Amino acid sequence: MAKRNKTKLKKRKQRQLKKAFKYSENHSENVTLNEVQKLLLDNNYLPPYEEPKEDTNKKHEEKNKAYQKALDKVYGGTVIPLVNYSNAKSTLLHKCTECSKEFYGKPGWLVTKENQKHVCYVDNGNLKVSSKSRKISEEEKLELRELFKSGMGISKLARNFGISKYMVTKVLKSVA
Repeated sequence: MAKRNKTKLKKRKQRQLKKAFKYSENHSENVTLNEVQKLLLDNNYLPPYEEPKEDTNKKHEEKNKAYQKALDKVYGGTVIPLVNYSNAKSTLLHKCTECSKEFYGKPGWLVTKENQKHVCYVDNGNLKVSSKSRKISEEEKLELRELFKSGMGISKLARNFGISKYMVTKVLKSVA
């Protein structure tokens, strides 16, 4: 298998050289190979190919500037992206200069959604969801019992009083 690959490489080199010399100035003259080209054909050496380096900072500058302007409108210049902007749905690392907190967020959400915006000095990862339950007075308990006796459902009572279904059943069982 190795011999087959060597012969393929040699043939490919020969084809490439023929193609390179095909478009020389004088088509009628026979082109002779110089010593370097002969070495390339004889040896199994391919010169390393290096692609030209492109400046990635220039590539992303326009997108970053536009995104930073949008962030400045919302946060007044306190939030800066630490990574290059790619699109609105990708998750990027940001830093708040006011509270010096680093956080991840989607650009589209940080700029448009109210519940996804950064709030300084608040740890959004550890927020607990508050329950609907609240303390109800004795008058409300009596009214709740009367409405239940008149035929109103538990879920409707919970919605009207702004409490959970569990609280409604707890109040109704406390009477019995």
